[in-house]
Amino acid sequence: MTPRPSELLGQPVIVENVVGAGGQIGASRVARGAADGYHLLIGTVSSQAFSQTLFKKPPYDAATDFAPIILLAEQPMMLVTSEALPVENLRDFIASAVFSKHRSAILSEVATADEQGLTDFEGKQWSAIFAPKRTPAPLIKRLHDAFNVALETPEVRARIESYGAELVGHDRRSPEYLQKFVESEIRKWAVPINTSGAGGQ
Repeated sequence: MTPRPSELLGQPVIVENVVGAGGQIGASRVARGAADGYHLLIGTVSSQAFSQTLFKKPPYDAATDFAPIILLAEQPMMLVTSEALPVENLRDFIASAVFSKHRSAILSEVATADEQGLTDFEGKQWSAIFAPKRTPAPLIKRLHDAFNVALETPEVRARIESYGAELVGHDRRSPEYLQKFVESEIRKWAVPINTSGAGGQ
């Protein structure tokens, strides 16, 4: 995706993959980074939602330590099991189901959890762009507008869709929407994480 934003912003956009701890290492770096528009995070459900409940003392507050820029794309999560496990469907064991209300474009033969009786629940991997929380509003707008235009580029759209992801609609791309979305994702995922006993490690 970086060539198009680079063209639109008039300067290179360089991606540094900082991995580890479910994305928390890279996210921490951005949360503590300079609020100058040059330090950005491609945050995910893992770094921005799961981390807030999985760890007793997460290294940042995903709802307050970042300035949201734009929600990019989503793809359904899947739960799969070994072929050796004697289950046929979700009722036998919540397995091999797409946690979405709609079938995945790249795995259209796999039934959704909704189709198998687990209604009112969607589990999606998502990607969004964030800056440090004190980044000035004019910079947030400039970055948002550039990434929003980049998403409409046929090459960018095709690349994202090749990973089985779908671009979010225009009505879900504003910084204001992303802020509310992150807060709701933190609340949503806290329930199964805490119920499973995995919270507060």
